[in-house]
Amino acid sequence: MTHLEIIRRAIEEHHKVRSGIRLVGEAVNDFDALFGLQKSYSTWSQSSVEEIAGRVSRVQETVASLDEGLNKHFGFEEQYLPPVFGGSLMKALLFEHNEIRRKLADSRAALATNVAGMAQERLLAHKYLVEQVIDGLCQTIEAHAGREETVFRMLERALEAEEKQPGG
Repeated sequence: MTHLEIIRRAIEEHHKVRSGIRLVGEAVNDFDALFGLQKSYSTWSQSSVEEIAGRVSRVQETVASLDEGLNKHFGFEEQYLPPVFGGSLMKALLFEHNEIRRKLADSRAALATNVAGMAQERLLAHKYLVEQVIDGLCQTIEAHAGREETVFRMLERALEAEEKQPGG
């Protein structure tokens, strides 16, 4: 796979996810799962106290799906992007991937708390904590995707121009 092909594939994944189109036959990638997470999360966060316990498992499933999708997507990037990005940019990418992985672990930990039988005040405090953790996770992933998209587009333009030059 050429550098340009790698970049185009990464751009295509990002574009399709943001358009809400799931790639047929491929694993759910990080942004598709994020869309599902946000949908589950927004429904849960607007629920009454009585409904919270019933929604925790759905949010847990969506976070697990997001985690799986991110691992696959990051695996592709971490395997194919080093020769395209070079050492320093790859370090920055890995730093962000690890930050997202930490936030995912925080999300899983917050969701692992058994809410059954919690007093209303404690349940509301837990709901607020989970909302903050999930919101931070979503913001981190969206910001990361935006930065990646910018770099991908810049590289795509440069690699296309290089291909058009004689001998390129």
